[in-house]
Amino acid sequence: MPTIGEYRNRFDRNYIWVIPTGQGPGTWRLTADDTGDTPGPGPETNYIQANVDSGTPRIEAGMLVYINDVGNAALASAASITSGRPVGVAVNTASANALINITTNEVIQLTNVSEVVEGSPALLETGRYYWLSTESGKFTRTPDTTTAGAVLVQVGLATDSSEMQIEIQNPLVI
Repeated sequence: MPTIGEYRNRFDRNYIWVIPTGQGPGTWRLTADDTGDTPGPGPETNYIQANVDSGTPRIEAGMLVYINDVGNAALASAASITSGRPVGVAVNTASANALINITTNEVIQLTNVSEVVEGSPALLETGRYYWLSTESGKFTRTPDTTTAGAVLVQVGLATDSSEMQIEIQNPLVI
């Protein structure tokens, strides 16, 4: 059984496994690259919903999230393989037990770069790849490649100073 956010390429078409309502059976959907959709959540884009885990006080829009073993959204972190499998980026801000929208594999606008990128830079570095940080929910340009048990996972490419193409790759455990 595929996991939420898993990608497949078949006959030069890109697909992602999603559970559109956050519950029930999943489905393979074409990614935004293959449908010609404009960025942003909607019924025709790569977007899922989940409840924010009760142990996560708040998830800010633009933060990287994963789906935990009980099916709730929590902040992703490269500190371990458990939290080091991000499914996408939060579209809205939500507190514990509230519903959050998560998008993946499309271009998103980050209006709060300093809050969601490690080191608090004002802008993204255009044309540069970003990885999942060991700081919960954040992107980084300098991933941890030395700590045993840490996870190395590329999550996006900055296409502009505040725009990120979300491209979550498979994690590699250090």
